[in-house]
Amino acid sequence: PPMSKALKQALGIARVEKDVENAYREAIRADRKGVAITSPHGTDGYAEWPENVRLLLEAKYDLDFKARAPVCNTLGQCLLYIKKFEASGEPLPNVILVGDKNECFVLSTAAVKGILDLPLDWSVAPSAGNPDLTRALVEGMNILPYVYDVDGKFKFSDVLAKIETLAAGEQHTVKAT
Repeated sequence: PPMSKALKQALGIARVEKDVENAYREAIRADRKGVAITSPHGTDGYAEWPENVRLLLEAKYDLDFKARAPVCNTLGQCLLYIKKFEASGEPLPNVILVGDKNECFVLSTAAVKGILDLPLDWSVAPSAGNPDLTRALVEGMNILPYVYDVDGKFKFSDVLAKIETLAAGEQHTVKAT
């Protein structure tokens, strides 16, 4: 698909995290016409579209999402943002898209709902992170999300379809222990 090609090209020349963020934002806008992407609470992006999608975008530059620590660190950051939505009384994002230069993954917010209820310091800046939150994710998540490689076989349309499936609630939740 042409959008996957444009996204791969944009990511191929990305030099910093902001370039990665812009590439994913553009890919979403190009494929889901009329979708506005904003940055509430200092997020890398938040988008809603009619298929019940409330998407939180977190961009990273060249992390290894096949490894547990970077996934849990990044999800911790996302959960700190989601807590900001909660504190403001806004609807919570229901899907998280973590986009990187070489990989991306999506996860239902419901999959980490149990973590949001833990008595942790949620007031820290998402960019700073919270070591206790990261530890809770490392210890409490018994699966890693499916990671898409941004390679020759990559289709961004598959990622968008997965986002819409997760938003529709067709997902088994991961219980935090």
